[in-house]
Amino acid sequence: PVGTGPYKFVSWVKDGDLILEANPNYWGTAPKIKTLVIRSIPESTTRVAALRTGEADIIVNVPPADIDGIKGSGKADIATVPSGRLMHVILNAQDGPTANVKVRQAINYAVDVDSILKNVVSGYGIRIATLLIPQDVGYDPNLKPYPYDPEKAKQLLAEAGFPNGFEVVFDSPKGRYPMDSEVAQAIGGQLEKVGIKAKVVTNEFALFNSKSDSRTLGALSIWGWGTLNFDADGRLRSLLATASTYPKGNARQTYSNKQFDALVQQAIEVTDVNKRLDLYKQAQKIVYDEAAHLFLYQLVDIYGVSKRVDWKPRSDEMVWPYYASLK
Repeated sequence: PVGTGPYKFVSWVKDGDLILEANPNYWGTAPKIKTLVIRSIPESTTRVAALRTGEADIIVNVPPADIDGIKGSGKADIATVPSGRLMHVILNAQDGPTANVKVRQAINYAVDVDSILKNVVSGYGIRIATLLIPQDVGYDPNLKPYPYDPEKAKQLLAEAGFPNGFEVVFDSPKGRYPMDSEVAQAIGGQLEKVGIKAKVVTNEFALFNSKSDSRTLGALSIWGWGTLNFDADGRLRSLLATASTYPKGNARQTYSNKQFDALVQQAIEVTDVNKRLDLYKQAQKIVYDEAAHLFLYQLVDIYGVSKRVDWKPRSDEMVWPYYASLK
């Protein structure tokens, strides 16, 4: 906000408002909205109330349960867009039962993602097979998501030496991603049906990140991951390439496969587009077969927008007031 952009800094209060105003010396077309107030409202109920009373004009991460109320308020409406962010569960691939590939595969078979999409997030999500979404360069449409097959999950657990299941800790943030802790609870309930007792622990996001850095998250942890460039490298290499500090790393850096590493490294060095796409196809097949994570869904971002504002959401989660106007 201090530079050559369309807005300039006015004031900021810790845990309060950031106020910006139009920059009279901006080199481009002057913004149509002259003053911006950016307010952090972590609690979704309070955020929705601010929209419905006219205190806020654009809010993010609207819970699906509040959509009808917003639409019926007469003051605001809902805008949605397929997100650049996907949801997934990281499985500790270094320690404990989840270090066994058959256990990780069993977890993917044990979770009914389609049911979660329907009953927990009200359809505001798109099932994925790996860690790429259809908008990504390198996405392989031929890979299909793991089917829901609890009997197959039980078989794999028995083959891995856990016929009676096991107990794990499943860490989740609360409120960082839409319905994150609710989704974690649903996953925990489904895992219990195949013998895996997952104790779901909810955390404020700062604590969740601190646990990740210190490698004290549970064997399962739910995350959202978004990129701004919609390219396979921003997901695959960032999330799954062997960490420089392996085998310690942090809670996001427990997976390691040298063949995968070689493929994604080569993919950022080649200039032949078709060769690059083939490398990512091979890399995705490895992480799919090894069930590196529990693959869930691509988010559909839900925004609440005042009827006095003309604005459309973007898939990269960027909210650019410069492209908004008052009706």
